[in-house]
Amino acid sequence: MKNIFEHLNKDQIEDLINRYYTEKAMDLIEEFNLDVSPSSLKKHFPPEEVGRPCPHCSTGLYRKRLSKSEFQYRSEPKKAYCPNCNHIESVTCPCTQCELHRFRIREEEKKIRAEYIKNKYTLDPANYPVFEDLSYKGKIVLGAYMREGMLENFREIKPLNDFLTKFTPTKILEEQYFSFLQNHNFLEVSPHTDDNGLLILDLEGKEDILFEDYCRYNLCIKSRSLATDKLIQQILIPIKPTEDELENALLLWQELAIHECIDYYWVTIDRLFGKPRVGEKTLTVFGDLVKKFSVAQIYNIIFSSSNYVLRWQREHQITGQ
Repeated sequence: MKNIFEHLNKDQIEDLINRYYTEKAMDLIEEFNLDVSPSSLKKHFPPEEVGRPCPHCSTGLYRKRLSKSEFQYRSEPKKAYCPNCNHIESVTCPCTQCELHRFRIREEEKKIRAEYIKNKYTLDPANYPVFEDLSYKGKIVLGAYMREGMLENFREIKPLNDFLTKFTPTKILEEQYFSFLQNHNFLEVSPHTDDNGLLILDLEGKEDILFEDYCRYNLCIKSRSLATDKLIQQILIPIKPTEDELENALLLWQELAIHECIDYYWVTIDRLFGKPRVGEKTLTVFGDLVKKFSVAQIYNIIFSSSNYVLRWQREHQITGQ
């Protein structure tokens, strides 16, 4: 950009800039004999010297001049910057040194956070559940949870909220199975859990808030005969029940079938009539139905019944549930 102030000394330039905010630009252009339009005058102003060095390279800091409107509205001064290393006096400064400083702070915070979680939530391996001692249902529940949530390191399990496929047909059953895994020491909070899963309130007092659906967990399990990698493979492979486990397998199937039907019932009724109430009576009704009909047949019963009720309401001009 052309230097339009080359015929002026430093004091004259400073006088011009100070008067610019209270006087007409055209009058100043004529007085100081400047070859510029009034609208472009401010663009030629040199930056203001701040009077302190850059914290990274010690070069003197500068700041851009305010516009007339910014001056009139008493705006804050522009942020100081370094012309050498591009540092800006801002918490979001993008210069290399500030980025590196923030990175180091984040890494230190992660380290402190990980130590806090390890000290408070790590389980004693002696208390890990033994795979060979699990019931058939326990193995199936654990396997289903791991197949959906296991991360690539075969150690951690992603938060329930991040599961792409539902762990169970309904939230009710998910809470039951998840409580089973927690209460039997299958899960410990992972040091990699972020603030969405574990909010630390007081490091010294060890106070925090755990958000279970958003928390990342470590898998805790051991085997009397299998190495870790073989054990994981064994858990992930769906197993067939032995003859002694057939009755328990049937009960598990019935439980899952009940909740599959409840899920379909919930979606259907919610779409047609509004949110339904699901309690013990509903569970009992579906428990009886799955003993007599297949899940597909129960779906058809729900569909046919709900459509019949909807048609009856419209024929009789009845609104509401």
